Amino acid sequence: MSVNPFSEQYQSLSNTELLEIVSRAVDYQPFAVDAARQELKVRQLTAEQIQEAKRELQFKKQAKENKKHKIRAIEEKVKSTGVSALEVLNPIKKEKPTTDKSINYISIFCGLLFLIQLPGKFNFFKFMLTQNHRKWESSTVLDFSMLFILLIGAILFWRKKILGWVFVAAYFAATTCILAFTAFTELTHKSYNVSILNTIFEPISSFGIIVAFLLYGYTLWAICKKDMRTIYKVSKDGMYFTLAIAAVLTLYMM
Repeated sequence: MSVNPFSEQYQSLSNTELLEIVSRAVDYQPFAVDAARQELKVRQLTAEQIQEAKRELQFKKQAKENKKHKIRAIEEKVKSTGVSALEVLNPIKKEKPTTDKSINYISIFCGLLFLIQLPGKFNFFKFMLTQNHRKWESSTVLDFSMLFILLIGAILFWRKKILGWVFVAAYFAATTCILAFTAFTELTHKSYNVSILNTIFEPISSFGIIVAFLLYGYTLWAICKKDMRTIYKVSKDGMYFTLAIAAVLTLYMM
């Protein structure tokens, strides 16, 4: 007679765990279900013990369901936020968003970009601080500067401060410039050492670079529109000056 491989292991399980295996027999191997049933039979549980195990099992199931609902709610919230943030970047839509909505969308987009980049930057920053012998390259300084510019810019942009417009416009001008240069090198098959690209963005394919360039470029265009600049009292000359300075500094530090 063969020995059930689960029998000895299931002796250490609680009544609730054994009952769960029996109640979800389709999710377990036949040997496992038989071992659970045999162990319950050996324990000779009273009616009160069985009811207690069933209550614990029901509580456990309810906790799992609540967790699933919470996760689903968070996913829906993130999805809704992401759609709202990117809605302003969609060039094909029936209704044109108001300037105030565009400001909110762009602010949310900037906030999401900051949160996405923060973990990697924070770990790298700690590493650089512990390596006293390592030299801070200009691209690394630019990388961290742009991250803080993005955070401060997102907050001030949402509060409709002119400095917020300057910071956000400078950030997207710099990133668009980096992506444009990298896209050019990809298309022309020329090799350049653009270390700043790998610090701002995770390694991405050529197609990803093109998509990112279009996304960031369109966001920059939305920021520089006349109705947007009117809110922040930014003149056309001021816009050109901000973009030019951002582009020149970025190319110099690359």
